[in-house]
Amino acid sequence: IPTGLTEDRLVNAVEFRPGAPEVVHHSITYFDTTGRGRELDAEDSQPGYSRLGSPGFAVSGSLGGWGPGGQARRLPAGMGRPLAKDSDLIVQIHYHPIGRSLSDQSRIGLYFAPRSATHQTTEIMVADVDLSIPAGATRHHHHAENELPVDTILFDATPHMHVLGKEIKAVAYLPDGSTVPLIWIREWDFYWQDSYVYAAPVTLPKGTRITLDCWFDNSSENPLNPNSPPRDVHWGDFSTDEMAICYFQVTTKTWDDYVTLNRHSTKYFADLWQRYQDRSSEAANNSIAVPSGSTESEMP
Repeated sequence: IPTGLTEDRLVNAVEFRPGAPEVVHHSITYFDTTGRGRELDAEDSQPGYSRLGSPGFAVSGSLGGWGPGGQARRLPAGMGRPLAKDSDLIVQIHYHPIGRSLSDQSRIGLYFAPRSATHQTTEIMVADVDLSIPAGATRHHHHAENELPVDTILFDATPHMHVLGKEIKAVAYLPDGSTVPLIWIREWDFYWQDSYVYAAPVTLPKGTRITLDCWFDNSSENPLNPNSPPRDVHWGDFSTDEMAICYFQVTTKTWDDYVTLNRHSTKYFADLWQRYQDRSSEAANNSIAVPSGSTESEMP
């Protein structure tokens, strides 16, 4: 979607309104200054283009996401996420089937900070793609960490799991040994996800470890388990796979710290993505090929 912007702006809030809420599972809004999104759109005869789990290329930035129950929430005055001039919005929308055809024309509203605003915000995440949940496990534990390279100010927390998720908790461990609770959902609900805004921004010093602990129920006792009987479940983009992530919208006190934090976040995500790609390739190489003329049901 061309923005038509003739100058760089800061986005203070983003509002997403699903046109067909029965089938819109979630959305994530990115922006692109390279033109690659237009190229992919042109290669597909339908509106937009199909990809699984990501825009299909390295986007220029993110404006955040929406899930059922999510509402637009403004950042503090004078702050915003950067949106470059002449950029395009790349809107990833995940649809799920309901057994009949529907048309969707969702809408996005951008709320700009004043032109005089200069304080930029960004997003960090805590995750670990080395996630394997054994079949039958009733309370499988998964852990991830991210150490802050600079003093960081947190505005909100957005945790994310799928249908096997039962509990999710993020805690900040400060260098002096003290702890700051960041979010704790004791009864995870896949069908009602949102960002949780702090009553006052949370400032964490350089060297703070943000930990994420998640618990999953992959047993037949879980009524939301998509597999009967249960099977081993790993990290993946489908709702029948699993995830364990917590996003935080953040800023810093100085521009140099902001640049450092952005570099750190980019590398953190790149490392996660590479490990996920490596695991996917390893799984594909270890899979058993079905001989020509045979069917899967004939294989042992």
